[in-house]
Amino acid sequence: MKHNRRKARIRALQALYSSRIIKNVNNNFIFKLNKSIIDVSYFYKLYLGVLTNYDKLDSVMLPYLSRSINKLDHIEHTILRIAVFELTYHDYIPYKVVINEAIELAKMFGSCSSYKFINGVLDKIINKINIKK
Repeated sequence: MKHNRRKARIRALQALYSSRIIKNVNNNFIFKLNKSIIDVSYFYKLYLGVLTNYDKLDSVMLPYLSRSINKLDHIEHTILRIAVFELTYHDYIPYKVVINEAIELAKMFGSCSSYKFINGVLDKIINKINIKK
């Protein structure tokens, strides 16, 4: 299940990134999800949840960013949105898992130092919004 959720996060990141860059996600992308290796239900929760809550998610992270939200790399911004969505709407997932998964996404898809930035922002968010450690 762990790997299926990671793959759901990867696919959600790809779909959200694509929708941000080209303003439209090809439905074939979503229909071609390999249901045997991905938690499709979790993919949809992440994809639709983040897509419909951009403003709320951005308002949570905004006070903890070291640069303007408009200056964020698209990948970093999307990873942060996914992580903040999981922290706020899926509180049954331990915060350490959320942070670790976001760091792994940043290492896979971000720049060399993206994972450090992601970790720093999420750590500040967790400390300020009283997520139980």
